[in-house]
Amino acid sequence: VYLSGCVQMMGPRQITISPDIAFDLLPPQSFGQSIVLTQLAEISFSGESQEMLFVTEVTNNNITMVGLMTNGARVFTIRYDGDKIESDGYRPLLRRVQPAWLLADFQMSQWPFNQVSEQLRRTSPCLDSGACAFMQENEGLKRFIMQDGEKVMEIEFGGTSHLENSVNISNLARGYQINLTTIEVEQL
Repeated sequence: VYLSGCVQMMGPRQITISPDIAFDLLPPQSFGQSIVLTQLAEISFSGESQEMLFVTEVTNNNITMVGLMTNGARVFTIRYDGDKIESDGYRPLLRRVQPAWLLADFQMSQWPFNQVSEQLRRTSPCLDSGACAFMQENEGLKRFIMQDGEKVMEIEFGGTSHLENSVNISNLARGYQINLTTIEVEQL
């Protein structure tokens, strides 16, 4: 398999989740710890599935996410320093499931619920008007975003330690799903 790629830089940190819901990416240091997270990922989009490994490093200065084929070949690298997103790798995949979406999914699933909720309220007035909602259920094992009475995003966890358990992210507004199984969490 031949993988072509180029570096793409994106400025704005604001990610559109659905027409009335936006999420400003949080700065890396807001996570409060430095880790390397290795996860088996299955990405489903438009009836196709791709299995790969995600190795994500979070430090005070950066979030770096590397997608690897199961044989170890690098598919993409995404870097976020709190201001800009840089990505390079296999362009067809990065066009379908954009780097900013992966970073937003990662933060919305791994950052504390209250922190994500506050950030969504800052950027999505529909949460205050009641037209939209970001909720948590089942003792923190399920998060979801509703807009006009319909789910646009759902996140389900396999256990209360979100880093150490599986997580299933369904972005219903964009039509993709990511199933993640944690292999290793390393504190830096």
